[in-house]
Amino acid sequence: MAKGWIKEPRRHSLASKGIKTAVNNPKEKAMMRNTNSVLPLKQQRENYEKYLLESIDNEGYEDEEPLNTPKEKLEFLKNKFRSQYGHEIERKGERKAFEEWISGLPSIYNIEFQNYEILKLAKRMGSLQQNPTEKQEDRTLENYWNYITNQTFRLFDKYEVN
Repeated sequence: MAKGWIKEPRRHSLASKGIKTAVNNPKEKAMMRNTNSVLPLKQQRENYEKYLLESIDNEGYEDEEPLNTPKEKLEFLKNKFRSQYGHEIERKGERKAFEEWISGLPSIYNIEFQNYEILKLAKRMGSLQQNPTEKQEDRTLENYWNYITNQTFRLFDKYEVN
């Protein structure tokens, strides 16, 4: 990414949703400024969990009740995936099929999809340095859909969604 880009304001505040980010927490902000490192893996997972759960939305489905718990949200997501893309599960396996499905941007899973926004998200979640190299940015973008798939399946397991 070219140097000298002007930082855009955030569209929404992750801190207001209780997501600890590398740039909102004063201690972490100092750490990022001094070492240009990432957050510990446990904190990254917690950040992504909150982000992904907030990204599940059933607003366009009139016959659905509001989703109040993480398990309800994840069950809704998995059920819609299976009903919309189940035919690919047998061909590709569940994870690969899910990765392909979310990369097609289903309306119920409102995750970032533009490269610039993906990099901003990774920095806010603490999984990418604040001043990454071009190679680190490329690796983040190349692995994004697989990473989101793995984090989502980790949540399916955590909340016992079959």
